[in-house]
Amino acid sequence: MGVTVGVLKEVCHTTGQPAERRVATVPRVVEALRKLGAEVVIESRAGESAGFLDSEYEARGAKIVATAAEVLATAQIVLMVRIGYSPAFDSRHTLIGFCDPLGDPRIALTWLVNELSRHGVPLSSDQVVITGTCVKPMPIAVGDQIEADF
Repeated sequence: MGVTVGVLKEVCHTTGQPAERRVATVPRVVEALRKLGAEVVIESRAGESAGFLDSEYEARGAKIVATAAEVLATAQIVLMVRIGYSPAFDSRHTLIGFCDPLGDPRIALTWLVNELSRHGVPLSSDQVVITGTCVKPMPIAVGDQIEADF
């Protein structure tokens, strides 16, 4: 049995509204993936805002399904432009796309905490998660106290 690659419609995970005009793959890439032996499942209208119709994907060998849940039920690899947190993702899925470190940091932190917890790694209140995109580097010595306001 070969691998199944899924493509989701890009929507904001908090509002359900379109969040991105791009699509994670184009019809000619579907054809290349099929030649490599992969099945390709695409959520209906995933490419519409980028100018690609479902029929174009189907003509290159993709199966179009109505919902994201249908994509995630069969795909082992999920292609996305912007990877966001979703409780529907699980250990069966390999996500390929851009993480959005400059997006909402609360969502990124929630995702990190959930992933760590899922793997049995707790994040306690005395631990700090800092991303280089949010904080200017500064030297910290043992015993230094740091206060941050976000």
